[in-house]
Amino acid sequence: MFQAILSLFGDFRQTDRFIQKISALLFISTFTEERNGVEYFHYYRAQLMQGTSPALLLDQFRAENILVDLRLHDKGTMARNHGTGFRTYEDKLPLLFNSIKDL
Repeated sequence: MFQAILSLFGDFRQTDRFIQKISALLFISTFTEERNGVEYFHYYRAQLMQGTSPALLLDQFRAENILVDLRLHDKGTMARNHGTGFRTYEDKLPLLFNSIKDL
């Protein structure tokens, strides 16, 4: 299975789609607090992450910093394929981009 997924990534179709969908990402870090039933946010950091490449994404996939999410749903009588998704952990996001700028 792992080799099949690497082949999928290796032909760059999925990486091109990632680059098309997420060419840049604005990542906002917050502290939250609830007072009297109202949630308050303290925004303490903003980062603009930009620029990636198929080779960079393939390297991160090999390093297991990008995980495959097969989004299948079974309704009992009918299976639905919601497509293949990719996940990463919050602390690995900067590894997916060439440029990270603190704002």
